[in-house]
Amino acid sequence: MGDFDVHHYRRHDATVVVSLRGELDTDADASLQGLFAGLLDSERPSSLIVDMRHVTFLDTAGVRALVVGHLAARALGMTFQIRHPKPMIEERLRLAGIDHMLMRPDDDQERSTQGLLATTRTLNRACGCSRQPHVDVGDPTSDVQ
Repeated sequence: MGDFDVHHYRRHDATVVVSLRGELDTDADASLQGLFAGLLDSERPSSLIVDMRHVTFLDTAGVRALVVGHLAARALGMTFQIRHPKPMIEERLRLAGIDHMLMRPDDDQERSTQGLLATTRTLNRACGCSRQPHVDVGDPTSDVQ
């Protein structure tokens, strides 16, 4: 149960960069999922980049939050990518089997999404989460004017 801080900004190319600092654990899980959902809904970025250079710890709940954010972005047709993880964090992502999905562009979107859904179910069991992630993308045609 550690400290967690987040800042975000929008680049000129409609990309939103989220900079994370501290420990991504059970305490950060819900707030990080809420942040991703809020940014995707309000900012409607073309891409969401998560800068993890200052992340010092990552557990299954933190991985789960990243996976849920990725799934929400994909459901809206946006890209979601992790950048600059420390070697220890990159190793955790690799062990979870999601490093290739979150750290590099993947041309096979459906394969990535199915793999992440399976990973989310596994992470739910591992962290003892009874609630299922809720990815509400709304009606994509409702914003059309």
